[in-house]
Amino acid sequence: MKALKPWKHPSQIEIAQEQHIMMRRLISLEKKPFMHLDQQIKDFKAHEEIIQNRKKWFLQQYNYSHKNKLKNKGSQIKIKLINAFMKFIQLILLFILFIKIIMEFQKQVTLIIKSENLFIYQSEDLDLFSIKYSPNFDTNDFFAATRLLFQKQQKYDQDLTIELYADLLLTQEFKEILGIVNQGVILKATPQEKVILINFKGNFGFKSEIIPEIVKQYIPKEIKKRYALLITEPLYYTKYVNIMEAMHLGIYKEEDENWEVYLVIEHKFPKLQGLDGIVITGSSSAAYDLSEDWKEPLFQFLREADKCKIRILGICFGHQVLAHCLGGEAQKMMHVDRMQVGRKALSTQFKWNDQLIENLNVYQIHGDFVAQLPKDTEVIMSTDHCQNYAFKNDHILGVQFHPEFNALILLYIFRNSTNQLKDIYMNDCYESFKQGSDHQQIIWEFMINFLKNK
Repeated sequence: MKALKPWKHPSQIEIAQEQHIMMRRLISLEKKPFMHLDQQIKDFKAHEEIIQNRKKWFLQQYNYSHKNKLKNKGSQIKIKLINAFMKFIQLILLFILFIKIIMEFQKQVTLIIKSENLFIYQSEDLDLFSIKYSPNFDTNDFFAATRLLFQKQQKYDQDLTIELYADLLLTQEFKEILGIVNQGVILKATPQEKVILINFKGNFGFKSEIIPEIVKQYIPKEIKKRYALLITEPLYYTKYVNIMEAMHLGIYKEEDENWEVYLVIEHKFPKLQGLDGIVITGSSSAAYDLSEDWKEPLFQFLREADKCKIRILGICFGHQVLAHCLGGEAQKMMHVDRMQVGRKALSTQFKWNDQLIENLNVYQIHGDFVAQLPKDTEVIMSTDHCQNYAFKNDHILGVQFHPEFNALILLYIFRNSTNQLKDIYMNDCYESFKQGSDHQQIIWEFMINFLKNK
């Protein structure tokens, strides 16, 4: 009878260790921007300690078996089962960690729905309407809240793909509800949840005179922060009514704030006195095209706001117009063959919660760029096609990308576009969506902290 070959368990353990390390690194690199760093380290240490303790136990079993020369095949089978069980436990722990990461990135919106003198609850138990969502589907809190109300009001039971969702944005019913949510009062705003009080005549749910507890406890501040959203889109009335406001207010609007919306294309601007911050939207117009008569008044307004050291956030066109009117220059991108659209991974030294984000995923759609920076600013982000992708100083931040966009908004733009390159741009978008993951919450936090000097 032939002697049994020595069991190669140590090499299998090394393989298992490598698999564990590679899987852990993969999840860490892909998902860790969504987690608080201290919690992530704690989770990994706990999981790693469990796995290492199990491996030590299995090694002890191997040493015992090896000393006895593994005299029968039954011992080999048992040890293989032990090894398989170890890998199973390892995969279970990694799966649990993965679920935790996904759950942490979801946001929740809770609606306090007031209908005349009554409040609308889900049932007689007086439970409030709420929805959990991911920003890679719903653009932000306001879109998630509107989708919930639309589906309840219209009894919309169809499975909603992102393409169908983009088409819903075209409907008058959806836009009207979006406008109601835009006017809502924010009772609570955290990175994980937003609570919104709205006036809405709904034909669903259970109506009661009982006032929700959070409404009873809410005491608004007498003096509120004041912010202005400057809409610079010439196609506002044809494509973006209520949508443009929701894309931005759904991110930035928090409790005890007054947000004023101004159509710059109609020469409307806020008073600078007492203004805490300004957001300049993107636009299909070009910052360097002075043939449109609303551009020069916008330049003058921004120069005055700059003198007053009011915090200004410029997005895409807003980023370019800040550069163009404050000593820099915006130009058409002649070094690329078409607009740059879709999700873009930036190689950055971006820090979030004391954590370095080397690849930040953002959404973009632009054919112009900042060729020369405005005075007294520094570059904070660059790409392979645009050196001055983002710049800032102590009170101005300009970003070429769109923090208010996600896949839904890009599909909404191009599915209804008359651009001759529509199909190419749609393909560019879909291909870009396959790469990486959304970093929207990281970007939102960064923008909010700058605008509100947190």
